[in-house]
Amino acid sequence: MYQKIIHDKNMEQPIRDWLKQFQLSNKNVYLLEHDKKVKVNQNVVNNRYLLKKGDVITIDFSNIVAQKPAPFRGDIDVIYEDDELLVVNKPTGLLVHSDGVSKDSLTNRIAFHYQDDAYPILPVHRLDLATEGLMVFAKNPLALAYLQHQFSERQVDKIYEAWVWGKMEKTKGTIRLPIGKDRHSSKQRVVKTGKPAQTMYEVIQTTANQTQLKIQIKEGRTHQIRVHLAHIGHPIVGDLLYGNKRSEKMALIFKEMTFSHPWTKKPLTIIKGE
Repeated sequence: MYQKIIHDKNMEQPIRDWLKQFQLSNKNVYLLEHDKKVKVNQNVVNNRYLLKKGDVITIDFSNIVAQKPAPFRGDIDVIYEDDELLVVNKPTGLLVHSDGVSKDSLTNRIAFHYQDDAYPILPVHRLDLATEGLMVFAKNPLALAYLQHQFSERQVDKIYEAWVWGKMEKTKGTIRLPIGKDRHSSKQRVVKTGKPAQTMYEVIQTTANQTQLKIQIKEGRTHQIRVHLAHIGHPIVGDLLYGNKRSEKMALIFKEMTFSHPWTKKPLTIIKGE
């Protein structure tokens, strides 16, 4: 069961509207009411009930959640956790979801470590197989809907770090080039008919033949950073798809993000390594 105490002194809102502020679908809002899954102060209520400060709301999400992923024993690196969400570090080479062949994925590992949780803990966004870094998982359907909406609507501030081949001519810059699917391969590429994409970079340090960058993106197109940097002649170190030099792993890390917390609605910043 999901249970919360309403603390907002200015709260006087129908439960229907309260649920929708989490971006929960109309269908799921209806199902929770229809199946009498919502209680306030231990009493079943309909979606017109006006929530107020001090009310204890209890929700049984069992009629709208997917089946739990199969648990797989494996290590996870927890960066942040509270009642609503979990942020872990995804290592390079590990799938976020099972591909139907391998039983090992980050989602399945989390299912193993949180087998006693009432609801499946599910990923909120995507991260490339070869990319390391922060992955957000939601612990309940309200948090999942709210966080997924922020990622899909480009409301999350994202910062990456990468090592690229060669020395950058400028210490900072912005790449504004549309990205679309390559019709002849599994790659993405810069193409006039693609979707708008903007990648901002700033040099952190340089070596004889490599540069470390701090990178910010808004759109989050598939392989956006990899495509943009390769297009300007500075592919990411270890990127076998868009680069041409081998190394142990791809040197791209999702380092930092800021989003609105699903319960407090306040900005939450998560930084890998801190």
